[in-house]
Amino acid sequence: MSYSQFYGRLQNWRLQATGTIKDLFGLTANRLYLLAILIIQAASWWLASHIYQEIAGSLLILHYNIDFGIDQIGAPNLIFNFPLLGAILLLLTLIFLVILGSGRHFKIQSHFLMGAATVSNLGILATLILIYLMNFR
Repeated sequence: MSYSQFYGRLQNWRLQATGTIKDLFGLTANRLYLLAILIIQAASWWLASHIYQEIAGSLLILHYNIDFGIDQIGAPNLIFNFPLLGAILLLLTLIFLVILGSGRHFKIQSHFLMGAATVSNLGILATLILIYLMNFR
């Protein structure tokens, strides 16, 4: 493959990705999903930093089992893995939607993927709230 063919394919993919991104953010529902995810992410990062600042010792309770009690303890900086996981999930969702491209079923695919990312970020926020309650209440 010559350089000009590679450049031509790269240029075609770039134009297709630009069109897909315009289609992705052209849908009102996707903009609302993104706004909700960004608000949830901001709350998750704030809560993680609040837990990190308020922790008195060098250990943080990360998991509590009803039958056996505390079963996972870690360093306080591990609390930042939760909102980071939500941000990575959002990034992977957006990349996956761009790779899929705007085809016949793009609208429903974007609803499913962005909705799943929103629910997952809500779960991560709920996890941080429970970690806060386990450590400080």
